[in-house]
This record gives sequence, C-alpha cells and structure tokens, in this order.
Amino acid sequence: MYRVYSENFYSNPSIKESFEQNYVNKIIGVAKELQIKVTKTSDVETNYNVTNNRLKGLFEEFQVELPSFPESFDKLLVLTPKQMAEIYVYYKTYESFREKVSSMFDDVYGPMDGVKHLLDYSNDFSKSIIDYFINIEDENVFTIKNCFYCNHAYINTFTFSIEDIETNEIIEQPKQQYDLDHFIPKGSCPLFSLCLYNFVPSCQVCNSRIKLKTEYYDKQTVDELELLFPTSQNYQYDESLRFHIIHVKNDPDFDPSAPVYVKNKNDFEIELEPQGNQIYLLEAKAFQIIPRYKKHITEFLTYIDKARKYPPSYFLLLAEQKSQADSDNLKEAIFNHNLRNDERLIFRKLYNDIDLNLENEDK
Repeated sequence: MYRVYSENFYSNPSIKESFEQNYVNKIIGVAKELQIKVTKTSDVETNYNVTNNRLKGLFEEFQVELPSFPESFDKLLVLTPKQMAEIYVYYKTYESFREKVSSMFDDVYGPMDGVKHLLDYSNDFSKSIIDYFINIEDENVFTIKNCFYCNHAYINTFTFSIEDIETNEIIEQPKQQYDLDHFIPKGSCPLFSLCLYNFVPSCQVCNSRIKLKTEYYDKQTVDELELLFPTSQNYQYDESLRFHIIHVKNDPDFDPSAPVYVKNKNDFEIELEPQGNQIYLLEAKAFQIIPRYKKHITEFLTYIDKARKYPPSYFLLLAEQKSQADSDNLKEAIFNHNLRNDERLIFRKLYNDIDLNLENEDK
C-alpha cells in the first residue's frame, strides 16, 4: 500500500542510477551465461545483439508516435512506470503495433529450439532477479516488510545454513518469503517480462491466488495507469483511500462512543472511502481487500475499544500527574504506534486510518 521504493531513492539520482545499472549488468551477465550453457558457443552476444537490433528497428519505425519505446535492451530493462504505461496503452490500442511486436519478438519471449531467449523470465532469469532483490538490504532503496498490495501478509528475507557435502563447510544462503509480481503480466505484454519497475514484491496470495492475470487497470489512460504502478513515485494509494469501520445495524440505542465494539462484531463492516483519485478502488477490489480484512475485524474493533477506553485526555492527565515519559510509554504499550510505523507491521494503514478517524470525531 506504500510505494515500493523509498523517497530517498527517487530524490537521489546517484542511488537510482546505480541500482538500475547494477540490474542491467546482472541481466546481461545471466543472458551471456545462459547462451554459453545452452549453445556451447563463445559467441555469447548473439541473442543480445538480435534483441537490440529488433528493438532499434521498432524504435526507428514508431519513435514519432511512441517516443517512449526503447532503442536498446539496456533501456528496455529500466523503463520507467510512465514509459511502460505509454507503451502498454499503445500496445493495447493498435493491433498493427501488437502484430509487429509479436512478429519480431515471439521467438525471444521464451524457449525455442532448446534455446532460452532474452525476454524469457522463467528459470535462470527469475532466480537471478529474485536474488538481486534479496541481496539489497538498503533502506535508501526499499525495505521489504509486508505485501505492497494487501498490507496483510509479512514478506521478508531470511538466511538459512546448509552444509556442503564435499567440504563440510557451513554455507549461509539468503531466501525470500515473497513473490515478485509482474504488475503488467507477461502474457499481457511480454516486452515487460524483465523490466525492473514492473516487479512488485508481494505475498503469494496476492500474486498467485488472487491477481493472476487480472488486468484491473486495462481501461485506464496513460496517466492513470502510471499512478497504479506501486513502483511509481506518483503512486498514491495511501493518500487516496481511507478505511472506516462502520456500524451497519439499525439500532437506535447504539452509542458510537461506548467501548463495546468487539462484543458486537457482526454489526460492523469495513469500508474504503475515496479521498482523491478513485482509481485505487480498482486495486482494492482486484485484491479483495475488504473481504480479506473483514476476517480480522475483531482485531480492529478491539483496537477501537482500547482507544475509547484510553482517549488522548487520559494520557494528558497521566503526564500531568506523573511524567510525559510515563504517559508516552503506556500509550506505546497499549497502541504500538511507533512499532507499527517503524517496523511497517501488517494492517498499518488501516490502524493509522482508525487513529485519524477517532481524532476527527474528537474535534
């Protein structure tokens, strides 16, 4: 629910350029190793040159109508979300362009005659790309804590130890507990199958069980589609939607200020209210956010009950009677505000929205 990359990543060109160049080097290296392994030849740049030449040919043919189209494989790998949005909308709109791309690149999207080509994500490329994400533990780039789509599941990396059978040495190997989702699926536009900013770290439920090839963004304009990329600097899900816990039972005796929410959990629903651009409702619906969150409504109502029992006035009084430190420590013990935000715990946005809603009620 937050951008994949940090604010510092977008504002510091040197960090971004280094990250992109290392990724390009990684992919080109894998492509060369793959060709040597499969073809048993030292002419390792054949597929790379073929792909480059075809991209250059498409660029020269469509550069006036589609200036964002890359003229080389290196540039293809680091297309920005805006550039991918422009190419995708054009790709979906004009059959002649789709046919041209298909005729020139069908043989490099996947295996053909035993040779794995340059745009094939499976096997060697997927492992290398996942490893590239795993090995980056730099908060200047990103910090992977939970699924960027649902904020419902933890995703992270861990290191496990294995013993080398031949040497008896203990080898530490990193592993990931998440998938890399293709925001625009490979089947929808295979050109983006290796594009860096088309990858979104996500939980397996979002990637493999819910989203699949769902194209909830398919009818959007270029500008709207760019906003839906979680890798875009302009991604605004958090600012554009707000969660509300709503009492839906027609009960004239219901007191919204009374701390008895959790005893009546079946009387409540979760809603998402647009605060700006409504296109993010498409994402929430695609990933079934409301029904998935509804299964945890007892947790949210318990939180509201605690907030009713311990309002801001309680902590102000405690600070006056004892100390500000005592007041802050008790507040953190009850509500885990700092822990929730610093550690990016699951459901962070919903809890923050509950806090905001309660503050607005008290005004």
